[in-house]
Amino acid sequence: MKLETLRQEWKTDGDWKKAQEFWDLRAAEFAGKERDSDRVRSTLTYLEEKGVVCAGATVLDVGCGPGAYALEFARCGASVVGTDISGNMLRHAKERAEQEGVLGKTDFVQAIWETVDLQAQGWQGAFDLTFASMCPGISSVDALLALCRASRKACFLTTFARRRDIVREQLGRQFFGDSYQAPWGKTLSYTVATLFAAGYYPEVTYQQENWQWEMSLDDAVRTYAPFFKDVCPSEEELAARLRASLLALARAGSVEERSESLIARVYWRVDEK
Repeated sequence: MKLETLRQEWKTDGDWKKAQEFWDLRAAEFAGKERDSDRVRSTLTYLEEKGVVCAGATVLDVGCGPGAYALEFARCGASVVGTDISGNMLRHAKERAEQEGVLGKTDFVQAIWETVDLQAQGWQGAFDLTFASMCPGISSVDALLALCRASRKACFLTTFARRRDIVREQLGRQFFGDSYQAPWGKTLSYTVATLFAAGYYPEVTYQQENWQWEMSLDDAVRTYAPFFKDVCPSEEELAARLRASLLALARAGSVEERSESLIARVYWRVDEK
């Protein structure tokens, strides 16, 4: 498939203001998660074995959130730039970097990756590794190819190959019927197709993950609203319908979500094209 065809099929709606507000609201939740997760440790081991995370390396972490990976890279001796659309996420990342003594190895920049000017930021071909873990900003052909242009050696991203969220699926069936399927896996399909069309040969590996978490009713409404934004003509009506549905699923005012996922890790070299 040609890149121009892929550009027409894989593109984002570009509502950056809503995206920023959404991730600002979830920053405290993400910052409170366990930092030393299996995914972080296994990803770090994988990249160390590839030789792209080491003392003296330069890393760009796109969609860095509260800094879980950026801080790990810095502890390995790399110089890290983390960028995110959410100012609240970056505030948590800076606080963690200071607490853990790696502030001097990190720089955090608020930016919209889909519209970032690499030349103006000084990021064009500036990094040994460009990295994106579960980054919503990798949502179009050009956003993905910007990872390539920022790197002089290697690129890496993780995304879902498949995923089941039990509560979200229940909501989807209520709103759309029994045929509802969440669109997990689209980013992986388009990523691999785009890289092949651009002349790169990615290595794809997989990791199984299962987890569960609790949310307040208000947080659950905010979390699921972006996935069902086409259900109602107004945000207020959507929030009311979600609240009613979630209230029936809640226990003691909390909603418990359970997720079963297959994570895809995609690695490719730009210096071997």
